[in-house]
Formats: sequence, C-alpha cells, structure tokens
Amino acid sequence: MQNKKRIRNRVIPSLLASALIASMLGGLAQPALAVEPDVAEPGEIAAPLEPDNGNTELTTPEDVQDTAPPVDDTEAIHTGAAGTESAESLINGDFETGDLSGWTLLNGGSADDNDVGAVSSETTYWPEMPTRYFYQEGTYFLLGNSKEGTSGKIRSSTFILGGDGYIAFLIGGASTESKGSVKVYQVNDGNEDTLIATYTNPQWKDPEKGMTLLRVYDQLSGYIGQQLYFVVENGTDTGGFAFINVDDIRTSLTLDEVKELHKSEMKRIRNIDDKFKDAIIESYKAYGLAEADYAELVSTVPETITRYAGDTVELPELISGFTRAEMAYKGRAVSVTVSDVEVSHNHETTAGDTTLTLSEGTYSVTYRLTYNGITTETLSFTIDVRPAGAVRHDVENGDFETGDLSGWTVLTEGVWGKDESGAYKGISSDQTYWDEKLPYNQEGNYHLNGWQVTGDEAVSGGIRSSRLTLGG
Repeated sequence: MQNKKRIRNRVIPSLLASALIASMLGGLAQPALAVEPDVAEPGEIAAPLEPDNGNTELTTPEDVQDTAPPVDDTEAIHTGAAGTESAESLINGDFETGDLSGWTLLNGGSADDNDVGAVSSETTYWPEMPTRYFYQEGTYFLLGNSKEGTSGKIRSSTFILGGDGYIAFLIGGASTESKGSVKVYQVNDGNEDTLIATYTNPQWKDPEKGMTLLRVYDQLSGYIGQQLYFVVENGTDTGGFAFINVDDIRTSLTLDEVKELHKSEMKRIRNIDDKFKDAIIESYKAYGLAEADYAELVSTVPETITRYAGDTVELPELISGFTRAEMAYKGRAVSVTVSDVEVSHNHETTAGDTTLTLSEGTYSVTYRLTYNGITTETLSFTIDVRPAGAVRHDVENGDFETGDLSGWTVLTEGVWGKDESGAYKGISSDQTYWDEKLPYNQEGNYHLNGWQVTGDEAVSGGIRSSRLTLGG
C-alpha cells in the first residue's frame, strides 16, 4: 500500500462513523468551485438501446448470473439490501448488456430516465472539433452528460473482493466530488454500510479530456474477502461539466492483471488518431500505481538504414545508439543490453562478428534486446549499402552517434574548444539537464550540446555538415 498515488478519501470506522454517514446523507458541504471555462456545452447523446429484458447471459468467475432489470430501492445503499448474491466481479460492470441490468436506481426512475446517465454506444463527441474519442471499453458505457445539473445515484451488485485486492474502472467528467464520483462501500449486515473509498477525476481538463474516459486503479487489500459494492453518484453541482461517465468496472484483479491492462490500453490509445492523445496518455500515467510501473521500448533501430560501401559499423554500438527504454509512468531511462547479433549478407549468416566493413548489397541484422534487466525482445533491421561513389541523400554522422564530430567541419577553430585528447567539445551523452533532471529527448546516445563548446552564450561559432543531395 506504500508509494501509491491516491485519488480517494478513505473513511476509517470509528465512534464517529455514524455521525459522518448521517452528515453525508443530509448533504455534504460543497468545496469552492473554480470558474468554469467558457466552452460549448457537451452535446446531446443518441437514444440508448432498448433493454434486452434480461435475455443476455453474463458469465462471472463462478456461474452465470441473471441480468435482472434495474431495481428502484432508495434505501439499498445503507443496509446491504441490494445485490445479496456475491461473486468476485460485478453483474454488468461494463454495461455490455446495453442497459442498466444489475444496477439499482437509488433515486427511482428507469434505465432511460434517471438522474445519473443512460447507457450509450457512441464512440466520439464534439464533431465540430477535431475528432474526440470516449475511449470506452467494448461497445457500451454509462454516459452522464444529459444529466448535467441533476443529482442521483446508482448502485452495483455486491461482490467479494479477491485477487490481490486491485480494482480498476474508467471515469469521465467528475472533476470534483460535487460534480460526480465513484464510491465503494463495505456491506455491514444489519447496520449502515461503510464508505471506504471515494474517487473523482482530477486529471479532467477541457477541452483535452472534456468527456473522455480515463482509467483509475486502486488496491483495497485490507478488504479482501469482504462484501463490497460501487455507487456511481452524479453530484449536486449545477455548473458546467457537472456529470459523470463510467465504464468497465473491474474487481479482484491481481498485480499482473493490472500491468497487462495498462499496457494494452496504452497501446490502444497510441494507435488512435486523436489530437489530444498525448494528454490522455499522461493522465493514464498519473493514475497508474507505482508498483505496476513497467519498462517499455520507446525507440529502436528503423526498419531500414542506409550506409555506403567502405563504411565500418560496430553493430552493438549502432543498435544502442538508436535504442531507448524507459519506465512507462515515470519516464526514467533504463539500461539496455544488446546480444545475440546475427548478420546475413549474400545468403551467408554470421554470428559473433559484430564489426563490419560494408560492401554493396543488403545486410539483414537480427539481435536481442534486454532492458531493465528483465524484458527481452528479438528485433531485426536491414542495412541498405550503396556504392561508395553514390549520391548521398543523408548527412554523414547527422545523429552524432560516433560520439564525436566525424563528418563535420568546424568553421570557427578559435571558438570550438577541445578536450584533453584533442577532440572537439560539444558532443554529449547526457540524458537530462539541471537539478530537476529535465530530459533532452535526444535520439540515440549522443547529441550536440552547444553549452559544452565554450560555456559562454555570448560567443558565436559553427560547424558544417557533409554535402547531400535532397531526395525523397
């Protein structure tokens, strides 16, 4: 439970528990609200699909549960009265029945007419802007924007927390509790149920994430084996964006399942053409749990690189220059090891000989990467070797991966300093700068660092690249 980013308030049972719950039921004190941005209000949703009248079958870890229609029970949240059957997952926690089967309407109404939301299959919103995606899981999710300015609650079925105690769900809107929240209660038979966690969406921002669903994770390991349930609450705020979207509530996850879920969702988002995907990915990282962080490759050797006959390449060094791995949440660079390099040229394959003097033709290179000391991947690329006298369409050593100024001509000898070995200064392998460890975001291992040339911003100087003929 240590070193986790928390976005919940935990209620600890004590002699004051009854008073706290009574106060909450009588109306929570509302926090001061920031001025809402002057933007277009969320659009109307399409009419939800008709309920399936309980014919859809849902498979739970133990058995197939009946998909009963939503129940109207205003007292169910306080007495454990609703959802008496328990499994390790919710009935219709992903809304894939296309309605609110398995959920209890705590303020009355129906699946199509209540104060929280309607189940929708829309995938995008705000068509007048660059296409925005909800990022729901599957087809359906709970869309609350049509209930903006109203207040209501729905309750899930009861479940028994298992696995390693992790839960995960998607939330949109609900930037503060007064606008909307997801709450978890513990069932206390015969007594008032205990509120153990409240979640909002502090990563919400307009327009980047106006109605977008973001994944929240938490671990409730202290409640493994206990009966719990969720309450989705549309808050009392009547201002802009006062609604909540919810989808894909997962319970009883193991740590490995949390890691795999995060990896798959990050991959899915990166493959969608969304102008704001970078902001969404950063929110996923912010909501990620520290113990679920993992290393990932962020750059590798391109599929094909061009070299010229007579060039000498040191393959592990070349591969390392293009390769970077870092922790997904923190962005911290991790070590990468290159091994098992195999080269094929003119139908001959060699292993172990990693220093090559290139001749014309195509070289196929296969290699193994190990990063963070754990993850291993086998990758490949080709080297297209052109005649020595061919027209060059690239800058020699344009990526500075030789670690020096090979291929470049210094134009200001008196300015460009040299180190003790007589090599020109300015080629750096540093990954970050200043005490804050801000990233250079270089490609490969080296970059040109003008500050290291003289250390004097007032001094001017320059270098010139090799000649090239523009192509493409």
